[in-house]
Amino acid sequence: AFSQGVTESMITTLSKYIGMSVLSNSASLHAENTNIKLTQIRDDWVVDFIISGCTQLLGQNARINLEFTDLNSQEVVWSKKRLY
Repeated sequence: AFSQGVTESMITTLSKYIGMSVLSNSASLHAENTNIKLTQIRDDWVVDFIISGCTQLLGQNARINLEFTDLNSQEVVWSKKRLY
């Protein structure tokens, strides 16, 4: 529930950038639920990067861990942890 809200918020925010294609929430959920390989995501949806991560609820706080991965090189090009 909480992590789904974070995902939806990120999709909405990133889709506002001109020249950036962002997969829908249902496509993101499908990829997550089927444990599809990163190379298949790249090839099937013709994307170069993926954002992945997790959320953790810590009492009244939440921690969000994000990684931005280049699907061609399979390398993490950016990562961030944030406590809210």
